[in-house]
Amino acid sequence: MIQFESMKQLNSQTDAFSSGSNLWIIADLESSKWAQKLDWYLNFQLRRAKLHTPKKISESAQEKIASWGIDVQKLTKGVRSFDRKKAALMIASQKLLPNQLTIQIPFRDLTVGEWAQNCLKLLQNLKQTQARIFLPQKISASEFSKVLGSKNSEFEIEMIEEALLD
Repeated sequence: MIQFESMKQLNSQTDAFSSGSNLWIIADLESSKWAQKLDWYLNFQLRRAKLHTPKKISESAQEKIASWGIDVQKLTKGVRSFDRKKAALMIASQKLLPNQLTIQIPFRDLTVGEWAQNCLKLLQNLKQTQARIFLPQKISASEFSKVLGSKNSEFEIEMIEEALLD
């Protein structure tokens, strides 16, 4: 069973934007008023990233590359295209917010348990034990804590509910 060093709830907007954890996790813009507010401080990077579509090699360019004897399929094999509705987005935010990284993990179409699992998986992959999590709309800190309580690892989590923005 995972042991949480601490799980605490921050209870004011001032606390939410104070220094503390170097890693902040937010939901997608549609699911979180916090994400919308933080996007202002991040110079609208979340909105721009959502609209970004990766460039594809045109057919004429593919033909030209093939004429040089290069296998275009092999060349582009390692290039992955991410679905912005499902993939996490990491932003270096140390110059914009009192943290090092802000990570957006989409919540839409997920259960609380699935989103919590995505948060924990990300923390484990980044080898981070501390995070401030801005909870999506309609998720309470107690509900999120219940889901996290059954996982297994050592984390120090600060949770912030949507209700603080109302």
